[in-house]
Amino acid sequence: MKVIMAGVSKTGTKTMAEAFRVLGLTVHDTMENFLIHRQVWYDYIDGKATLDDIREAYRDVDAVNGYPIFHFWEQLAEAFPEAKIILSLRDEESYLRSIKDQHIAMIYNTKQNFLFTFSPTGRKLFQFFRFFMGLFEGPRPFLPFTMFPYSVLLWRIRYRQHNAAVLKDAPKDRLLVYSVKEGWEPLCNFLNLPIPNRPFPHKNKGATVYDDQVKNDPTYQKMKREAFLVVTLLFCLVAGCVAYVLKLYV
Repeated sequence: MKVIMAGVSKTGTKTMAEAFRVLGLTVHDTMENFLIHRQVWYDYIDGKATLDDIREAYRDVDAVNGYPIFHFWEQLAEAFPEAKIILSLRDEESYLRSIKDQHIAMIYNTKQNFLFTFSPTGRKLFQFFRFFMGLFEGPRPFLPFTMFPYSVLLWRIRYRQHNAAVLKDAPKDRLLVYSVKEGWEPLCNFLNLPIPNRPFPHKNKGATVYDDQVKNDPTYQKMKREAFLVVTLLFCLVAGCVAYVLKLYV
C-alpha cells in the first residue's frame, strides 16, 4: 500500500482515483471495495476480522479510495505504516452543493434504481452504499427511489468533524492536505513520482458518475443481464398465473 485517500466523497475522490491510475498505481476505488473487499469490512465492523485480515486483503493494492476507505483511513494507516495519507479538501459551500446534487442524481437515476431493485448484484451494491453512506450521513432509506432527509447543518458538521480528525490524528510526515485544483506538482512531489506529460484529470463533474457507471461499468452490465432475466421470469410467472386463472373461470 502506497496511498490512503482520507478525503470524503465529493472532494475530488473520483478525480484522484484517475490521477493515481495515470501515475501507474493499482487503485481500488468504491466499486473494487464492493466487489472484492466488502466482506472483510463487514466482518471487521462485526469484530470478526482484524487489521491483519485487512492487510492481507489489500496487500497487492497501491492506492485505496472511496467508500468505505475514508471511514477507516486510520485503521488502514496502522495496517500499512509506510503508506502516505491524502486528505482532499474543497470549499465548504461548494462541497455542500455538490454532495446534495450527487444524492439527488442517485435517487432519481431510474436506470440505476431499476438495477438496484431487480438485479441480485444491484441489491447488494445498494445495501453496500446504504450501509457505508449511513456511517457518515446517518440512517438511509431502505428502498431505491426513496427521498432522504437532508440537513445542510448535519452535512457541514460531519464534513468539519472528519477533516478535523484527520488533521489532528494523521502523522504529519505522512499527510498531504490537497485540492485537485493544485494539479500534478504537489501530488507527485509528495508521492516521489514523475509529473505526467498530460493534463490533470477531472472526473464526476456535475454528478455524472451514476450515468457513466450504468453505461460503461462491467458490474453494471452484469446487473443489466441479471435484471433482464429476473424481469423476464417475473413476467412469465405473472402471465402463467393469469392464464391459469382464466382457464379456471372462463
